[in-house]
Amino acid sequence: MNKEELFAVMEQIAEEREAARPIVRELVESGASVDDIEIPEGWRTAGMVMELCEFAYNHLEIDPLRSLSFSLLSLVLGTDPSTRGYPEPIPVYLEGRAWKEIGHSHRFMGAYDTAIQAQNVAETVLATAGVLIHEQMLTRFAQAGTLFRAERFALARESNAAAIECFRELGDSVGLLKSEVLDASIDINEGYFDVAREKFEKILGNYGGEDLYTLGIAYSNLAICNRISGRKSAAVMAAEHAREIFVELDMPSEVSRTDWGLATILLEEDPRKALPLLERLRADFLNRHMASAAGEIGLCIVDGLIATGRSVAALRLTEKVLAEFAEAKFDNNTMSALAYLRDLLQTTGDVRGAVREARSRVEKYRSEHQELFLSLDEAN
Repeated sequence: MNKEELFAVMEQIAEEREAARPIVRELVESGASVDDIEIPEGWRTAGMVMELCEFAYNHLEIDPLRSLSFSLLSLVLGTDPSTRGYPEPIPVYLEGRAWKEIGHSHRFMGAYDTAIQAQNVAETVLATAGVLIHEQMLTRFAQAGTLFRAERFALARESNAAAIECFRELGDSVGLLKSEVLDASIDINEGYFDVAREKFEKILGNYGGEDLYTLGIAYSNLAICNRISGRKSAAVMAAEHAREIFVELDMPSEVSRTDWGLATILLEEDPRKALPLLERLRADFLNRHMASAAGEIGLCIVDGLIATGRSVAALRLTEKVLAEFAEAKFDNNTMSALAYLRDLLQTTGDVRGAVREARSRVEKYRSEHQELFLSLDEAN
């Protein structure tokens, strides 16, 4: 394409997006399922695909299951013969973007393996058009974030390192900032708490206003470093900074995650005060179809119930979380951990250490691990 042709296509897509916007808004407001709808011919445009992707991305915090439906619809339209007829690299971008949003949706719902598969497809598609290298690296970074969530830290660091190199070469300061925050976050989960804390403090000290969301993530993770290191007051201050940012950005899931961190601190100090907050957070994540986070918070509640002498309620909640995880088809190791905890609750009243062991192992086995769940005696 020459310059005139490029501008003509860009103007056409802008007009298509303008036309698609009220259609997407009507779909959202109707509440109707988009999974099996009859697709009108007028929807088969690049502009419609981009509007669906934008909706999917912007509503991950509100309803990731709904975002997934719109992402899948964008993939159907993005691979339709009508959209394949646009000049290159537009068809490649549309397909890659749709797969990327599918990956985002699965990641928010804790389906990490499926998210990684979708992100792999997105990157493979985008790699077929060299001019989309920046989009490809943004997808690589998103995959690194999912690998991090799945606790595959070596792979997360490898993907993130590739993204850092590319962002640096392209002069993308925002992408570089995000990658540096992820790098420090991996340090936390590999046990390098002081190293991570120093990195976050440096990032926050050098922050130049590039990305408020990433600033919130940095504060949130600094709170984790401080909590683990026993600096509870500093942890609370950092978490409150993060919470203020996420409230300003209207990111309810991140607000809830930050509140979860604050509740974890409170759980150590006063379980009775922590329980109502944890119960509210668990209900919030269940409503957002985020079963993994809801289940982990459920185990925090079990911890609090045991600490306050409510072993029968703890057993009932453990059984409920076990059923939820079974319905969500979580891996066998997670199910074994919860079943083991349930059995302990049925046989003894002094199981707070076992609850914490199960919490740790549920976090660990959200991802694919080969190690089987050991009994507490074998694990020690």
